[in-house]
Amino acid sequence: MERQGNWLFRWRSYLPLPLLGFLLVWAWFAPILTWPGVPEFWWEGGCLAVGLLGLGVRLWVGGQVPFGTSGRNVRAQVAYVVNTTGPYSLVRHPLYVGNYLMWLAPALFAGGLLMVVITTIYFAFTYERVMVAEERYLMEQFGDDYAQWASQTPAFIPSFRNWQPSTLAFSLRTAIRKEYSGLLGLVATLCVLELVAEQSALGVVKLDPVLALALAASTLAYVVLRALKRHTTLLHVEGR
Repeated sequence: MERQGNWLFRWRSYLPLPLLGFLLVWAWFAPILTWPGVPEFWWEGGCLAVGLLGLGVRLWVGGQVPFGTSGRNVRAQVAYVVNTTGPYSLVRHPLYVGNYLMWLAPALFAGGLLMVVITTIYFAFTYERVMVAEERYLMEQFGDDYAQWASQTPAFIPSFRNWQPSTLAFSLRTAIRKEYSGLLGLVATLCVLELVAEQSALGVVKLDPVLALALAASTLAYVVLRALKRHTTLLHVEGR
């Protein structure tokens, strides 16, 4: 599992792609445009809210961790310290909790509870291995310090019994710099699923006005924030 986890860690940014392909096929052959009895506006808003909650978790984590931890490195594991406060006092892998919620949004949107079950199984199969590899690395790096924290902190389902405020103040600029692409990815995924489902069910290519507005806003935000990250120091905080 550790060997598989290291390979999956390197390619973890692409782990959603097989699932997305499956959801697109499902949306075409068994489109669910809304949950029975739930207005389309509220159904789409609810799915989007689940994804935004996941993105919010990732922003929360990214804005409170020191440099060299909880990053997007892909070539190898990197950690200069063990994070044990803030979100890491609730759960050992808070970023992956955020990922799971962001995966749930398109799963609900495309196929309801059945797709949630399939998504959960796929997520568990892949990320369990990533977490094993990460924890082996951290155990080798930090020994007893890591072992003591890990022994009293759940791996994935948060527990508030050991809550400790973060040792670093939350930095919105750092959080945005790390996660600015997440909103566009989430909204674009829902829009693609909507277009496929509408074409299959109704024979028309139509995007709900709410999703269309969300796509336009998230695209604009992405372009602006990417430019700020690449060409200015506005989103850079010393030591973060």
